[in-house]
Amino acid sequence: MTRTLALRCRCGEVTGQVEGVSPATANRVICYCDDCRAFLRLVERADLLDPHGGVDLVQVRGTSVRFARGADGALCVRLSPRGMYRRYAACCGTPLGNTVSLGLPFAGLSRASLDVDPADELRAFGPAIGCNARFALGGAPEGAHPRASLALIARSVRRLARWKLASLGEESAYFDGAGAPRVAPRVLARDERAALRALDMLAP
Repeated sequence: MTRTLALRCRCGEVTGQVEGVSPATANRVICYCDDCRAFLRLVERADLLDPHGGVDLVQVRGTSVRFARGADGALCVRLSPRGMYRRYAACCGTPLGNTVSLGLPFAGLSRASLDVDPADELRAFGPAIGCNARFALGGAPEGAHPRASLALIARSVRRLARWKLASLGEESAYFDGAGAPRVAPRVLARDERAALRALDMLAP
């Protein structure tokens, strides 16, 4: 059974919802890559990192995300000229979705932005899978994959195919009908990205 989840930033200025969420339609991953960490540090939300520098994400169909209030106050950044579009709330830095393009209708939402009781997480999203653990701080957590497990890759490919078919002809909260991002991104300079990544060396 799918459910509709409330989405909100930390301070409540941005609100919305995500439709059709279930373990069969979403992936929950803990990503340990240095770019995900760099992004959270850029928007001053390092509090969302786990002890190994992992980022808790729920991957959903991008066209299932609807913003009700505050989306006009969102900002967007790309860590490189070809990097993901990473939107966040200007008010409090809460991540609001990592996306690639309208043609790849995927959005990685911060678990912290979704209103789900921790005791109900497994029923809402299924189990969390650790990936990119070769970048983890202090060594790879138990059970996390150095890159991504074959099962996660296969499941993601199947879901992307279904999401693409389900989203044909649709705009999204992230891209207009022509495929242009609704919020123009700021692209980091190479030295800015490097400086954020270098903070890994200072992590406890």
